[in-house]
Amino acid sequence: MKLFEVPKYSRIRVGGNALDFHHIDGMYSYCTDSNGKVHHIAAWADVEVLGPYEDEAKPMSEHSNNTQ
Repeated sequence: MKLFEVPKYSRIRVGGNALDFHHIDGMYSYCTDSNGKVHHIAAWADVEVLGPYEDEAKPMSEHSNNTQ
C-alpha cells in the first residue's frame, strides 16, 4: 500500500523497520520509531500496515517532543 493511502496513527513497516505513522506533510510523512526518532518517508513509498498504534488518542504534542 502507498503511504499516502494509510490512515493516520497507523503502525507501518517499511524497509524492515516498524514506524508509527502520524501524517503526510507535503511530499513526505512524519513518522517516529520506538525511540521517538523522527523519520520522513516519501508519501509514495510502499509500506505494510501493521495496525493502529496505541498512542492514537493522544494529541500530537504528547506523542514526541523531538525536534528535527
